[in-house]
Amino acid sequence: MKLKKNAFIFLNIVVPLILGLIIYVFMKNGTYINTFLKTESDYYPESILGVFIVNWFCDFLWAYALLFLLYFVLFPFQNRIAISSVMTFVLGTILEILQKFDVLTGTFDWWDIVIETIAVIVSVINLFFINKKFATEK
Repeated sequence: MKLKKNAFIFLNIVVPLILGLIIYVFMKNGTYINTFLKTESDYYPESILGVFIVNWFCDFLWAYALLFLLYFVLFPFQNRIAISSVMTFVLGTILEILQKFDVLTGTFDWWDIVIETIAVIVSVINLFFINKKFATEK
């Protein structure tokens, strides 16, 4: 049962990262990954959904995957959902603040912090369902 749960958690780490990579490669220009891969996208979002995907969905995916990764590696801790949640929120906020003061490249955006907070909430809800599902299966 533990192997199934760990595999499920692993998928919640890898799938969002792969999806985010695909978005960065095919829908965003001017990023480190575009420079590294020497790719350019001619995609220009024309809908609200397209704008959301290009501007904020990758932040959501990053925060979602990070929380699951922290949850996975913090297995010795009893309150690892809470610890993972706080660490993900704090790290995301710090990275945005570092962008604000030009310590890191990127564009500071309050919406990034909001979206990453939503990702933390969605991840926690998902983890509770996963834990409940695997606790009842024996």
